[in-house]
Amino acid sequence: MEYKFYETWMFQNEKMQIEENTLSAKKVYFRFFNETSLKCKIGQRCLRGKFGDVYYIGREFEEIWSYHQKNFREVQYFNLVNKVSDRSLICKKYKGDTFIGFLICNCDENYKLKALAKFNENSELLEYREATYTPENTLQKDKIFIPSLWQTFEEDY
Repeated sequence: MEYKFYETWMFQNEKMQIEENTLSAKKVYFRFFNETSLKCKIGQRCLRGKFGDVYYIGREFEEIWSYHQKNFREVQYFNLVNKVSDRSLICKKYKGDTFIGFLICNCDENYKLKALAKFNENSELLEYREATYTPENTLQKDKIFIPSLWQTFEEDY
C-alpha cells in the first residue's frame, strides 16, 4: 500500500502534504491511500504514534460500511468527507453504524481552517469556531462559540 502523508484530514493536496521522513517530529498527522475497490481515498489519523479515526473521501455510508467492517473493525470512529467547493467540505461522523454528527468546514486560500461548525446527530449546533491568521500564515486568533453555554471564548496566539 502506498501512503501519502498530510497535516490535515480536510484536504489532500501539495500544500498540505508532508514528507515521510518528518513524521517522527509530528504529534499528529494523517496518512492516505487510494482504495481501488471503493474508488476513493482512505485516510487514518496518527496521534503520538497510534492510528485511530478513519476518513473516507467522497463516499456514503452504504458504500463503505462492509469495507470498514472487514478492514477497520477495531476502529470505532470513522468519517465520510465530501467536498462542497474547493475550500469547503462536510464531514459526517459515525461511531460504528451510528451517525453521531457532522462538521462543516471552510478554509482559506492556504487551506488553513477559517470556520468550523460542529453539529450533533439532530443537527443542533454544538460549537462554532473561527480562526484568524497573520500575513505570514500563522494562527493569530481562535474564537469559539458554545451555544449550550451561550458564550464565546477567544484566544490570541
